[in-house]
Amino acid sequence: MNQREVSLLVVDMRYNGGGNSLLGNMLLEALNIHLSISISYGNTTNTKKALDYMAGRA
Repeated sequence: MNQREVSLLVVDMRYNGGGNSLLGNMLLEALNIHLSISISYGNTTNTKKALDYMAGRA
């Protein structure tokens, strides 16, 4: 993917009945993707690294 300069990847999770979130972590790590996630509670917003959030380290 790096050699072809891929700039967009879509992972279609529709109709996914659930499963082990560790597999999502492994996919993001394998693709060397570092995302952030924002979570709002009332007037407070926290931004975390997505992998930390998914692994329960948030």
